[in-house]
Amino acid sequence: MKIELTNVVSEKINTGSRTVDFNKYTYTITITNAYEDIVINSGNFKSNKRPEIIIKQLVGIANNQLYGYEGYTGKWVTGTINTVYKADKDGNEFYFNILPGYDGNKIKLTGTGMNGISIEKGTYYRDGVTYNYRFKVGYSSETNKQIFLSIEKAGYSVKYDLNGGTGNITDSDTYTAFSGENNVIAITNRVPEKEGKVFDHWELAGTSKEYRQYDRFTISTGTIKYANAQNEFVFKAVWADAEDSNYANLQVKYYFEQENGSYKLDETVSYTVSALAEKNAIKLCTDKDAYPGYIYNSQKSKVIAFASNDKKKAEEIKYYFDLKTFNYTVSYYAENTLVGSEQKTAKVSVSNMALSDIQKPTDAEIAKKLTGYKYSKVDPEAVNGKVAVSDGAVIKVYYVEDDDAWVTVTFLPGSHGRLEGTLSQKVLKETLWSEIEVPVIKPDAGYAADGWNPELPESTDKINSNQSYVAQYAEDEDAWATVTFLPGEHGSLDGQTSWKVLKGTEWSEITVPTVTADTDYRHTGWSQALPDAEYQVAEDMTFTALYESTTTPVDPAPTPTPDPGPGPGPDAPAPGAAPAATAGVLGEAFAPEGPEMGVLGEAFAPEVSVLGESKGPGTGDTAPIAGWSLLMMGAVLTLGFTVYNKKRKKEEE
Repeated sequence: MKIELTNVVSEKINTGSRTVDFNKYTYTITITNAYEDIVINSGNFKSNKRPEIIIKQLVGIANNQLYGYEGYTGKWVTGTINTVYKADKDGNEFYFNILPGYDGNKIKLTGTGMNGISIEKGTYYRDGVTYNYRFKVGYSSETNKQIFLSIEKAGYSVKYDLNGGTGNITDSDTYTAFSGENNVIAITNRVPEKEGKVFDHWELAGTSKEYRQYDRFTISTGTIKYANAQNEFVFKAVWADAEDSNYANLQVKYYFEQENGSYKLDETVSYTVSALAEKNAIKLCTDKDAYPGYIYNSQKSKVIAFASNDKKKAEEIKYYFDLKTFNYTVSYYAENTLVGSEQKTAKVSVSNMALSDIQKPTDAEIAKKLTGYKYSKVDPEAVNGKVAVSDGAVIKVYYVEDDDAWVTVTFLPGSHGRLEGTLSQKVLKETLWSEIEVPVIKPDAGYAADGWNPELPESTDKINSNQSYVAQYAEDEDAWATVTFLPGEHGSLDGQTSWKVLKGTEWSEITVPTVTADTDYRHTGWSQALPDAEYQVAEDMTFTALYESTTTPVDPAPTPTPDPGPGPGPDAPAPGAAPAATAGVLGEAFAPEGPEMGVLGEAFAPEVSVLGESKGPGTGDTAPIAGWSLLMMGAVLTLGFTVYNKKRKKEEE
């Protein structure tokens, strides 16, 4: 881009309080490397603080120019886009007219410094020219001002004056006076009716020109003069006597199918047209696609009719419209799970269906799957009981579980087994028990299935409440063994003393109770040896704790030596006979002297025989056992006394 200064003009401008020198610079700007070189040598580039007014936009203004006051020269100057006016301290006035086809009531003035400025409408003469509009821009010494002035295009409408007739004849379009911008009016094909008269033609107000159906009228800057003050073009009906007219009124009737299959006349859209009298008239339907929900039935419609002012001969044009057929799908969901869909076809006058028509399925299988569920919502949402429907639409109907319709049957495994199958079954009320899948009882080892508690219902019984059933078991006595631990006579047991276990249970599974011996005893074992850890119990077993005394043995007191008698003789011990046994105390010690005597079952008695027979001491003769018994009792008493004295001495020491 190249910028070149081409001219400088110095000016003195009075700002009101002082005169200021201003320089006006003219530049030429050249932009290269475009498709074509661009040279800018016009426009307005100036200081923002210079007290000037510049025209930046003119739309709808006659001759595309304003007539305004130039403050520096004190003259009135015609200006267009980019014209600059020096601001006058008393303000600058501007005058203008608008182009035909623009609306003088819709003038818009914007730009820097234009706020609050109003447009005045009137008749103003300036230098031999009449203007209809003016405005005044106030003075500012510091800021230049910009004028953006635009006017909207005028809008025109059509009005039909029925001139005493009746009918629904309107035109809702808005027209302009500019070519290509909806500026051609098509005269309506509908005509009014009047008793005893025949419609002949339309006449545009302000003219004497006749217009008939489908004639055209073009709005332009040359014809807008026929519009009234409201910008309306008024077409007035002209009537004729039937016998004097070459035209006849022809009725055009619209019939719409009802949901019951019949057709109903719609007077609101039916109308009358004008046709040549005593001739067949053809009138094709031109608005066949204008009625949502309906399809034009060309087979049934009558588009040729005889036009006559004789009512007996006159016929009607008849258009028939059938309800559209909608094919759509309704899908049903139970707790967001699709249970089935139905393909539906319906004829509806508007694109919606009654909720009641689709809320419940007609398919028996789908309805069965929704038993126990209740309606929740529909997608798309129903509005005033109607659901929007279009061809190919999918409507989703949602159901949720109805808590009051269901019960639960529960099966529990109990204490000695497990169940195979469904343990909790949710079913509808009135369900037969035969439809319940009862799980299989799998008993633990040593047990057998023994039914349910409570007993299961009969297969024909109906279920109407929540129910629970617990599996029952019976012991298999042949599969069990009992291991018993007894404390014995001199102690006690701490822990479980009786174990009922399955045969084949390893001994390691049994915890042997702890034995606590009584005072002066210690535990020495069990009545039978405890098995190894891997031993498998196969029968009932009993183990009794065993003990032994912990009392310390002592020497007995000296026993007097019996008188040996006169020496060898019949009563003397035989030569070589065994010496007399010593007395044993508590089954452990032996007396140092005296005859051999067993105490408490441990020491040896002097050859006691069955039934109390014994050999005498050294004689070999039989002696009464009573004598020996007295001798033994004396020895025991002597030993006990001796032990007692020694124990007492020891305690005193």
